[in-house]
Amino acid sequence: MYKLLIILLVVFGLASCSQKTTSTPSARYGVKGMMPLAVGNKWNYKRTFYDSATGNVSGTGTEQINIVAELIVNDTAYFQQTQNEIPLSPGSFFSNADTNTIIQTDSAYRYTFFKRTSYDAQVGTWPDSVTRRCPGHNVLTAYAGDTTIGTYTNCLKNIVLVNDCTGQAFEKWVYYLKPGVGLVRVEHYKIKNDNTTWYPDFMDDLTSFIPG
Repeated sequence: MYKLLIILLVVFGLASCSQKTTSTPSARYGVKGMMPLAVGNKWNYKRTFYDSATGNVSGTGTEQINIVAELIVNDTAYFQQTQNEIPLSPGSFFSNADTNTIIQTDSAYRYTFFKRTSYDAQVGTWPDSVTRRCPGHNVLTAYAGDTTIGTYTNCLKNIVLVNDCTGQAFEKWVYYLKPGVGLVRVEHYKIKNDNTTWYPDFMDDLTSFIPG
């Protein structure tokens, strides 16, 4: 409850003191965009784990993202999502900023989560609050062009590099998103002690999208 209260304060903080917060979805900006957002929407994933030494598959599991609530602030809809392991803080909020941008608001920050661009470009950065190394920044890069992931065509690709305070990247997330469907694959990589070689940690592949 305490963490959710902080998240709500961050969301409400997006509005100026002179603006009115409302619970009636009169305009509901933030709904339409690349990611279908509605209470009850579910995305089911198959998770594949990899051995850090060999890179071979070491096991499988499941993952799920659920949209559990909608919050209206100044006629903009923010959708609370929960999940287990995919790197989206439990209780954080998604919103479609426009037809090309998904934003996420969590207990600490509001930032661009995914972006569609016509050319490869760095499109966002925000502080990293993970304490595995001295805190640095997350850097989001969007890539132009379409990719086929399994049976999903015309998917978009974004990569988040997690850098420590020295600028050394030590963690990498690769997101593939099918507009109108959502995330169809998430890949997580870690870096070896040589600070050069990446190895796969796990991969989530979408098995079903269930509209609410």
